[in-house]
Amino acid sequence: MLMRLRSYGAFYHKPAPMSATNIPRMVYNEQDMKRLSVIFCVAMLLGSSACVFNESGVGPMDDTDAGNTNTDTNANTNTNANINANTNDNTNQSPELCADGAVSGDETDVDCGGSCPAGCAAGEGCSGPSDCQSLVCDGTTCADPTCSDGVTNGDETDMDCGGSCPTGCAAGEGCSGPSDCQSLVCDGSTCALPTCSDGTHNGDELDVDCGGTCPLGCARIFESDGDTLAILELNGDLSDSSGNVRHAVALSGNFVPTFWGQGLPLQGAAPQGIDWSSYAGLLVHPYTIEIVLVPNDTACYRRIFSFSANSNYGWYYCNGFVAYPNGSIGNTFEAQVRHYLAMVSTAPDAIDLYVNGALVDSTNAAFTAPPTDVLFFQDDNANGSQFLAGTVDAIRLSSVARTPSEILAIQQRLDLQPHLP
Repeated sequence: MLMRLRSYGAFYHKPAPMSATNIPRMVYNEQDMKRLSVIFCVAMLLGSSACVFNESGVGPMDDTDAGNTNTDTNANTNTNANINANTNDNTNQSPELCADGAVSGDETDVDCGGSCPAGCAAGEGCSGPSDCQSLVCDGTTCADPTCSDGVTNGDETDMDCGGSCPTGCAAGEGCSGPSDCQSLVCDGSTCALPTCSDGTHNGDELDVDCGGTCPLGCARIFESDGDTLAILELNGDLSDSSGNVRHAVALSGNFVPTFWGQGLPLQGAAPQGIDWSSYAGLLVHPYTIEIVLVPNDTACYRRIFSFSANSNYGWYYCNGFVAYPNGSIGNTFEAQVRHYLAMVSTAPDAIDLYVNGALVDSTNAAFTAPPTDVLFFQDDNANGSQFLAGTVDAIRLSSVARTPSEILAIQQRLDLQPHLP
């Protein structure tokens, strides 16, 4: 094609100028116009001009076309550059923008959120969870972390647990210390399952590694507090385990193993019993006397407590409970099972009786506090028949009227451990 054009040019003679009168009248169809346009454009490309396709067809590019083309090209280039710049701003926020003290780039608040490394604080703007320090975006505002937002945030060590949350984390969840875990055992950075040898009071244990489903029974039933006068756990002696050093005296008997360490056996004959009379003056209203024991029989009359060594007056098993000389209250007690008795003063001369955590009835106490003596399981007559036979596990004396919830808590503790080996 090029060769032909060049050869045509070699024999080309410039014709005379045409006027309006001598313009040849020629008729071209559409196909002819296309062929001519292509030939014309190729010819122009051989020179210094360029050709463009415009509204009038194909022809040389004049200054106007060149300007428009350059303008359009530059405009497109600039537009593309702006798009690229905006795209780069959204995905690669420069460090300078994240520290310019203004909301810039893709930030959702001043120097935070978006692609900035810093999350926004509570109350600052956000468009999604990742914009917030708390990872919680409430509408368009970052929220404070809570212990119920379904996210690990704040000082939590796992989702909504540990740290300052009231709920400890379950086994397998994260922790930074024992207090973060339900088991109170943090193994490295993971909460561990409770065991009966981890040196911690956890799981269903009643005390450290004992009671509940652990093979070892616990030796302590009662806890000491500021209202405790004395606790006699009877684990081999009559020492006061409350720390108040108000020890009792054993009138007789050797200690035997029980599921609560040890207990004091009662033979049902003299001499037997426990004497706490040295501190009788402390037993003023309000007071509570709690006893955990297993009686061999509960027929009339088996003395539980007396306030004078020289009087028949006192508290007895007699099918029900009797504060002699008053009548019996409550149902007949079952023998050979553990009983938890709590006698709570309601007046200097009156008591409420709780049995196994439940209130039974009220009765006159048969004495006015404080008593002269404090004697347990001893008959006033050495030759009498009112001695109680059985085993005593523990006694607590308090200078307060223990509440129903406190008494129920002791029963629930007892229920988790059998009463006999």
